[in-house]
Amino acid sequence: MKRLGILTLMSCGLPLAVMAAPITGTFGGDGWATVSFTNLNFCPAGQTPNGGNLAGACAPGTGVINLAGGTGSFAAVTGAANQIKSISAANQPIGATSGPGLPLTNFIVFTPEAVPPGGPQISITLTRVLAGTFSSANCDPFGVVAAGQTCTPVGSAFNLQNQTTTTSSATFTLLGNAVDGVSGDTAPVQLVFSSQFTVPYQQLLQALLSNGGTGNYSGAYSVSESGVSAVPEPATLSLLGIGLLGIGFARRRVRR
Repeated sequence: MKRLGILTLMSCGLPLAVMAAPITGTFGGDGWATVSFTNLNFCPAGQTPNGGNLAGACAPGTGVINLAGGTGSFAAVTGAANQIKSISAANQPIGATSGPGLPLTNFIVFTPEAVPPGGPQISITLTRVLAGTFSSANCDPFGVVAAGQTCTPVGSAFNLQNQTTTTSSATFTLLGNAVDGVSGDTAPVQLVFSSQFTVPYQQLLQALLSNGGTGNYSGAYSVSESGVSAVPEPATLSLLGIGLLGIGFARRRVRR
């Protein structure tokens, strides 16, 4: 069974209603999403597609994160009504600090039930989608599969890796801020989304390459907060031929 899993850890302090305080703590949970070369759509409650190009793939909009509790500001986080918005390469350009959809306020919104009585509601503002860091040398969807291979398609946010010839993983990183509407209550967060598959990443890319490069793949997703570190200044990237999973290599493959 293909699995993309979810654990979110965040350095964030629940403020008092009348005083600024740091947002601190951790939370965890799970959810489902559909990814294409240019979009990442989080699934609404009850929608759990698992595989490539499914009729039940999730559409752009607002999905849910099923949370199971946390610490600090997130000690009361629980339930399935916490919201997360879809993102796209057109609205949140890879590596950029500005764009049509950046910053994306209320990227993640925690339900009022996840806040102690009298406390403000916490949300995450998305500020940047980081570019992937692997080479594109082994990104041929129809190439020879080998354990240890890595791939970041040209212009992509994703780092793909084959653990074995039949298993693989995918990760990408988002930067943002945890906020609660109270002046001074802001904490930077770095969210690392990760995925686990029981197929090599070449099969994932083949699914996305289908239907003229408009294919998609769905499964459960995971994300962890690993702290903010220095990142390089964003390069100037053309939106043509660039997406969340990158379509530059796909166009080259089609022309062969």
